Amino acid sequence: MQTIDDQDQCQPQHFAEHSEVAALVAVVCAAIEQPSQATAPATNPAEEEEEELHKLTRACERIADVLQRYQELPQLLDRHLRMLVSPLMGALRTAMHRIGTSAVAGQPSTLQGNVAADVARLDAAARLLYALCKVRGFKTITNLFPNGVADLHEAMTYMRWSTSNRVGSAREPWETTYVLLLWLWVLAAIPFSLAIIDAQAADDLVAVCMARLPQGGKPSEAAALVLSRLLTRPDLCEKQLGGVLEVAIRDLSSSATAGASMSHVYKLIGVLALLTSLFQAARRADLAHAAPKVMAALETSQQLTTSTNALVIKLCIKLSQRLALAQLKPRLAAWRYQRGARSLTGNLAGSAETQSNSTEPHPANQEAEEQEKEDDSFLDHDTDPAVVESAIEHMLGGLRNKDTIVRWSAAKGIGRITARLPLFMADQVVDAVIALASPSELEHAWHGSCLAVAELSRHGLILPARLADVVPIVLNCVTYDVRRGATSVGSNVRDAACYACWSFARAYTPETLLPFLPALTTALVVQAVFDREVNCRRAASASLQELVGRQKGSVPNGIDIIVLADYIAVGNIRHAMLEVAPAIAAIHPRQYATAMVKHLVRYTCKHWDASMRQLAAAALHRLTFVHPACMVEPSTAAKQAQSPVEMLLSSTAAVDTVTRHGALLGLGCIVHGLSIVQSLAAERSKLKEQPSSGGWSDDVAKFVDTPQFWKTAALQVPSSTALEIALLPQTFEANAPLLKGATGELLITGICVLIHRLCIAGVAEGVRAHRAESTPGIDFAAWQRIVDRRLFRDVEDYSEAVDAFYSMAFHLQTEDAELLALVDRYLAACDPTSTAAATPREGIIQALGRLPVQRLLPQYTSAETASAPAALTRLFASLARMVRTRDGPHAVTAGARKCAATSLASLTLALHEQLDSSNFTLAATSALNRFLPETLDALLTGLLDYTIDNRGDIGSLVREACIAALGNIFSRFYNETAENPAAVGLLSHFTPSDKASVATMFARSLVRMSLEKIERTRDQAGQTLSRLASLARVSSDLLHATEIQQLLPLSSDIQWLSPASCFPVAVHFLHMEAYRHDALCGLLISIGGLTESLVGFPFTISLAPVDRRTGS
Repeated sequence: MQTIDDQDQCQPQHFAEHSEVAALVAVVCAAIEQPSQATAPATNPAEEEEEELHKLTRACERIADVLQRYQELPQLLDRHLRMLVSPLMGALRTAMHRIGTSAVAGQPSTLQGNVAADVARLDAAARLLYALCKVRGFKTITNLFPNGVADLHEAMTYMRWSTSNRVGSAREPWETTYVLLLWLWVLAAIPFSLAIIDAQAADDLVAVCMARLPQGGKPSEAAALVLSRLLTRPDLCEKQLGGVLEVAIRDLSSSATAGASMSHVYKLIGVLALLTSLFQAARRADLAHAAPKVMAALETSQQLTTSTNALVIKLCIKLSQRLALAQLKPRLAAWRYQRGARSLTGNLAGSAETQSNSTEPHPANQEAEEQEKEDDSFLDHDTDPAVVESAIEHMLGGLRNKDTIVRWSAAKGIGRITARLPLFMADQVVDAVIALASPSELEHAWHGSCLAVAELSRHGLILPARLADVVPIVLNCVTYDVRRGATSVGSNVRDAACYACWSFARAYTPETLLPFLPALTTALVVQAVFDREVNCRRAASASLQELVGRQKGSVPNGIDIIVLADYIAVGNIRHAMLEVAPAIAAIHPRQYATAMVKHLVRYTCKHWDASMRQLAAAALHRLTFVHPACMVEPSTAAKQAQSPVEMLLSSTAAVDTVTRHGALLGLGCIVHGLSIVQSLAAERSKLKEQPSSGGWSDDVAKFVDTPQFWKTAALQVPSSTALEIALLPQTFEANAPLLKGATGELLITGICVLIHRLCIAGVAEGVRAHRAESTPGIDFAAWQRIVDRRLFRDVEDYSEAVDAFYSMAFHLQTEDAELLALVDRYLAACDPTSTAAATPREGIIQALGRLPVQRLLPQYTSAETASAPAALTRLFASLARMVRTRDGPHAVTAGARKCAATSLASLTLALHEQLDSSNFTLAATSALNRFLPETLDALLTGLLDYTIDNRGDIGSLVREACIAALGNIFSRFYNETAENPAAVGLLSHFTPSDKASVATMFARSLVRMSLEKIERTRDQAGQTLSRLASLARVSSDLLHATEIQQLLPLSSDIQWLSPASCFPVAVHFLHMEAYRHDALCGLLISIGGLTESLVGFPFTISLAPVDRRTGS
């Protein structure tokens, strides 16, 4: 898991490149401010001018690239902004002055080239200023723009020249237009009448901005800002505002019939942006009379219902909101809920001075109450209430829109409008908002409802009396997840619900929120650890931290919980579900463990994502150790309430295959966990004390010390329920149609997991030993048939079936004859010469590798009578033959050969484990003496598998499996101590007298494969060779062991995946006679590769010895 320190290292801590950027800005400004030469020298300066502009462009691109790195942390630039903006604006002003001077002077056409160069320099400065605006925001950057009166004359002179000259192919870049309009926006705030500066300035400014309003994009936004500031000036409001409004209203009304071309859309966006900015910046008295006309034009345009452009709808929603605000009196409602002083430090410290008291009126509330007493109306006498009603209707419709930006704008509009409404109307708005979160609505409406609730609560517009209606809606949204085909929707709803909880924590006092805190805290804890989406988990974690911090001690153990479920801890879903969740549940098992189990059973076990269902089952397994009682007891006292085990059992009969699969996984894990708990309880009862937790896994040991654990450890699944669970496999097996097709494969994997868990939990033996004669028995043959269904099919993953096979063979096959018959049947099925050659063998071979060998080993009392069992002889011989058989009419597939190599190693290591068993030491020693040479020979043969078909080098699968198998065998045997005579005697098989040691043969193959062209194989071989040379007892059997240890130490930083890093090592192997041939073979194989970089290194290295001997 990534730590906080690691994450901080990935982000910049300061503006590290400020010196470089400052130097580049100086270079750019010097190039821009350098005056163009009017007379040309003897040689044509065009090439020099082009080269200069090219250098200028490169410098600008470098500055833009550096600034882009700070897009997420723009505040780091604040200290250096003046150093960057002021020189660039000075250079921009200089270039504009030269262009304006040339235009006014009317110089000959020979200077047109110089003007073009000045224009290019001006555009470069504008691009850099736009890059700064994009990173830091235009409001911050424009604060550093010059705002002198003379600057307005320069800007207007250039804008007039640009309007008439920069057209067609020489059209002004939009970055230049945007920056210049932003500068005009700053200059338009000059506190003097524009007529004093320039008689035509006002008309020209309006004309320039109106011409650029339909351009679209950033220039359109900037033009709307300039117009809103110009038209609201006292010297222009009466003269220009009415005419511009009439034009805008006419264009908006005609947009319904204007067509859907992009030019019409851009024009409409410009008009909407202008009207929105005007109603934000102008006084109410100037525009209140125009609001009904604009609203009528907006409804006539039908853009809210017919447009598919998200930006158009968003601007319509924003305009409608501004129209309503223009009709309402600019005051905050006196009935708003005011928390008062809010101090996070005071809340955490429990300071009495910062405690808020909602019963005492806030000064703002007192003023508002006095104002409301004077005038009960919330509207002016000359305003139209229909505008407000239409605006609220538009806002509620916007909350259902499919685009997030529209819903977000509508939610903010709802909050602003409701803050000026009387209480009876605000209550109706709240009712309409929470009504959106109904089952008949789509996920967009649920998301909009959560956003609106959050905004209303932030403004204090949801009174404490309404929290009983609102909080349950938000809690439903926290778990909102609706299936849509093979996936689901609702992650944005859950994220917005966490935002609503965050706003509750900030808006209300602890006393007000106290009745709802347990439900909110529990829901956020569950969401923070179990949600599939990382943004939802982190949003829940942030909301939980806000609740704990703002509610001053109202959340028990709140600090402990938020420390466990912090931003980093919930980032990884596996860590959150299997580590963080049990740790939080242990803090308060009755509250958190019960809620977690309920959520897992009701939601996560039915999740559409198979990996989530598997994690849910694993989480249930671990939560069993935290609070065993919650698994077998109903969570409520209702008569029809079911325990989690009973709920999962009933879900196995659901119509949905996903639900059945999750229920099977969950049942198996819970039953297994309860069996471990009962084992601990029995051991404790037997010892009359708490047993040692040293023999248990970490997920068990950390909870056995809690009193809650021992209080409920004696609880177990009722015998009738246990019988129903044990009968599930044969029930499914009897219903054959359920197990067909892709859904059937999913069910079979779930049943295999259940069988595996039931076997190791001992449930099957318990039911078989204690069942009454009238109860049905368990058909273990049906269990085996289900496992065979999976093992005998061609699927990608056999792990569940192999685990079930091992558990049944170890726990249920009480008769040796049954197990031997099963082994013979499996060997016959995977025999290459059998008539069932088309049967997929991978699953069967993997299952044979997991056989419990102690069940096949007899107990000998004398070494003289010890011999290898016949079943093991057939098993090892068959697997070794499959590893070798890659050609001929009975060739084994590469996948089967790979599985056979892995199974050989697994069985060999299983026999090795029995050397320490007093009952099977002699039998295991005899078996290893018999099978180890054949096993090693087969695996060494597999290292030479270079089979190629239409899929490529599929023999690499076998080679990699043999590398892993031999690596594990060598590590196990060579790490044995001399005190184990049985293991030491087996070492003789590694040093045959008639050929090189097996260790050296293995090392030679590793050298060859560490220089191959396949990166995956090369990496595995190189790392295995390094580990082999480091084994303590291998030096006597491995040639050049010391040199290899020095060349490839365990701490080596060789990157085997990189040819440039690993192939130079080949030179050293070429100097070792024992490995020279294999090193050359590996190099030659790589030279025949297709990658140029891979071919080049081996070819160069292979010629190095030749060059050295020839002296060249």
